Amino acid sequence: MSALEELLGILPADNPLDGLPVEHLSPSSIDAFWKCAEQWRRERIDRDPRPATDKTIFGRAFHRAVERNFLQKIDSHEDLPVPVMRDMTGDAFNTVLDEEKGVREINWYDSKPDQIQSGVITAMVGTDALPGFHQVLAPTVQPVAVERWLEVKTASGVPLSMRVDVEDVRRRILDVKTTTKRKTQADLDKSTQATAYLYGREREGNPATEFGVQVAVRTLKPQQQELVTTRSAGQLEAFERLVDVTVATVRHFLGVYGEAGPWPGASPLGYWCSPTQCSFYASCVWRGGS
Repeated sequence: MSALEELLGILPADNPLDGLPVEHLSPSSIDAFWKCAEQWRRERIDRDPRPATDKTIFGRAFHRAVERNFLQKIDSHEDLPVPVMRDMTGDAFNTVLDEEKGVREINWYDSKPDQIQSGVITAMVGTDALPGFHQVLAPTVQPVAVERWLEVKTASGVPLSMRVDVEDVRRRILDVKTTTKRKTQADLDKSTQATAYLYGREREGNPATEFGVQVAVRTLKPQQQELVTTRSAGQLEAFERLVDVTVATVRHFLGVYGEAGPWPGASPLGYWCSPTQCSFYASCVWRGGS
């Protein structure tokens, strides 16, 4: 056992997650744990369902349409015609909506389903006056893999699983995002997701040249954005330590607070700790709920 393993309390084993409530970690689960351990516990141990929102429906529908275009483009080397893509995006929204209905509650807030569907189509193919994602960013990509599951083990044996949106002929990792405001380079440079994906490719012996995000900005007039980032060897090593510390802390919280919790909550200063950002807020023991 190394000094680091002894410090963290991680035993050398085929799977250091044995006995824990998860079979692997993912970039999103690591981020979620450090934002709010109690929310992480309720989602992954109690299995409390989180309602879908207008934003999640929008994002899933957009991703589904992008996926369909890029899957056929692997062999065709051409994007689908705009009219075909417009219809496919509308169909993708309907498919996602049907999948969510009856499975979990959908919070539309001040939106209506037809408004969200129209917004997804506009973000994808634009308007008569302005192009959308499909005309601006899709042509810059020649994919070789789409929605590939990538699972690797860290040096300490922790399984790390992720689903990669797009990998292209330039050996880039590309992540497609929808957002209501533009991303910043600082956001991407400190992104756990970007680090994890670059780590995963490095670990499987197929290092990527860079991690990029292709963003459809949800505004009345369609906007697009593309940013890229890389990681040094030292940053990838630091990420591996973060994975190990996450496992050790989960194990510690299980021992101290048990599966029933509550586990430590988020800082009230975090924007994600609010009624509009957390579906558990009203019932959270740290915010006066039951």
